[in-house]
Amino acid sequence: MKFEKKVGSLLAALLFGSGLAAPAICAPVVLPTGLNAGDQYRLAFVTNAIRDAQSTDINDYNTFVTNVANSQTELAGLGTTWTAIASTPTVDARTNTATDPTPPGNTGVPIFLLNNTMLAAHYDDLWDGTVLNPLEITEDGSPHVSPFPFSFVWTGTFTDGTNSDPTLALGGTFVIGALTGNPTVTSGFGWIEAFPSNIENEYSLYAMSDILTAPTTIAEPGVLALFGIGVAGLMITRRRRAA
Repeated sequence: MKFEKKVGSLLAALLFGSGLAAPAICAPVVLPTGLNAGDQYRLAFVTNAIRDAQSTDINDYNTFVTNVANSQTELAGLGTTWTAIASTPTVDARTNTATDPTPPGNTGVPIFLLNNTMLAAHYDDLWDGTVLNPLEITEDGSPHVSPFPFSFVWTGTFTDGTNSDPTLALGGTFVIGALTGNPTVTSGFGWIEAFPSNIENEYSLYAMSDILTAPTTIAEPGVLALFGIGVAGLMITRRRRAA
């Protein structure tokens, strides 16, 4: 009887550890499912941290999103470069992120969010006016929660990925301020190009990784493996009873 209790306790611990008896802890997904070894892809997220848009130096925004990314063990472990999906008066977002869609025709690699969903199939898709899913997943894999009545993200960018009016870029001189995006929508006039806001305000930014390559992965023990352990434990129990 004592042995049976030990087996039961072991199985309960294993099932609890597998997530069957408790909710899973949110974490960024850095290797999207469905990729084959050697496939190239990129990741994107919206920062939980906020800052103003007064700088005209794109490197300030790149450093900001890099620091946010590196605050997460999973993202820091990728060893990739992170850039802001943002434009200043002298640098376009599509140049800063190396996502220029020219020449037309499925240029680039797929871009995924950190919850295992796709943002865009390629660079042309990113700058064609809409994205596939809202860019509302933060660096820790959770949905973005705005401290304001509406969601704002600094972009300084138009739907085609450029700063076609430099006065509306980050650090620009437009009297109302720089362009923001809304991470809860998928339309171009929304996710990347919405309304201007005072550059002294503090909002989130969008970030994108450099190109990543899917490695050859080894599947970790899953529910079937735990089930097998359970069956083995029951067989041992029956043998002891028979003895």
